[in-house]
Amino acid sequence: FSGIQLATLNINKGTAKGLQWAFINYAASAGGLQLALVNYAEKIQGVQVGAINIIKEAGMFPLMVIANWSK
Repeated sequence: FSGIQLATLNINKGTAKGLQWAFINYAASAGGLQLALVNYAEKIQGVQVGAINIIKEAGMFPLMVIANWSK
């Protein structure tokens, strides 16, 4: 997927590049911006903005509130 993904619930089991905007976002691999109440990515090259932000392979801080980022 590449571009904009808008919905109540976004689930992408592959690679998402661009913008994911929803109440809940999930991406196995993401690049760009995840904007939601709850964001989850196994790995991301970009930024998550929301109440709860989880990056599985983030290193020292896999869970953050407000914003989270990774290379």
